[in-house]
Amino acid sequence: MRAAASQFRSKADRVATVSSRLATQLGSMTFAGPAADQFRSAVSWEQHRLKVIASALAQAADVLNQGAARVEADPLGFYGAQGGAS
Repeated sequence: MRAAASQFRSKADRVATVSSRLATQLGSMTFAGPAADQFRSAVSWEQHRLKVIASALAQAADVLNQGAARVEADPLGFYGAQGGAS
């Protein structure tokens, strides 16, 4: 679980880096007109989507780490057992 969490966190970081680089490159471009406005709008939307994806990946990594911590704290599953075995 921790290995998967690490991979998810790494992917989240990579997506955030791509989004940041895209913003930097877009900021350094000089162009004007309706097509430029449309392009900026489209890229802005994609940057938003990239942020959402990075956040979801980071949240998944957190869930995996929390699950790993629960398993490590109770490796035999006694305290997290579902049902009422007597």
